Amino acid sequence: MFTIRHLLFAWMVGVILSGCQTIDAQVQLANSVDPVNALQSYEISNKYTKAFWSNQKQHNTEIWRYGLIFCNGHPGYPNCYTLFKVHEEVSVLPSKPASKSKHSQPAKSTKNKSKS
Repeated sequence: MFTIRHLLFAWMVGVILSGCQTIDAQVQLANSVDPVNALQSYEISNKYTKAFWSNQKQHNTEIWRYGLIFCNGHPGYPNCYTLFKVHEEVSVLPSKPASKSKHSQPAKSTKNKSKS
C-alpha cells in the first residue's frame, strides 16, 4: 500500500526527471542544425555564438535577416540577446591613408616674421 510519503517521493522524482529532460531538450534546441530555431531556446547556444552571428551579419545572409525578424518579435530569449549585441555593433571599415601628392606642399604661414 502506498503512503502519502511514497506518492510524494514518486512525484518529486517525476518532477526532477521531467526537469532534466526539459533542460536537455533546450540544450539540443540551442545547438540544433537550424540557427533560427535555436534562437527559441532558453539555453545559451554553444554553436551559434557572437562569432557566428557576426559572420551572418557581415554577409547579410537570409539566416541573419530571419533571425532579426524572429528576435524583434521575441526579444526575451537569451540567444536573441547575442544577436542583438551583434546588431548594435557598428561595422567600421579601416580607412585608407590619405595619399600624398607629389605636388602638395605644406601651407605657408601668413604671419609676418619680425626681424630682430
